[in-house]
Amino acid sequence: MSALHELAFTYFESKNYNDALATARLGVQCKSEVLPRFYIIIGNSLDEPGKAKEAIEIYKAAVKQNPQVGQ
Repeated sequence: MSALHELAFTYFESKNYNDALATARLGVQCKSEVLPRFYIIIGNSLDEPGKAKEAIEIYKAAVKQNPQVGQ
């Protein structure tokens, strides 16, 4: 799962938000210790192109998964 997360993050950092979203959405289908990080990538990949409302809902899901996410 760590490798999948790194791939999603690499897509995000490359501003390839569609591939970042697709990859991170694969990641959230599995239980893992990096699950909240996939939610953050999804939220960020929605926020950057201007989909803030959708991003906020994803961020809330990330916090629900792990209240310490983002710290």
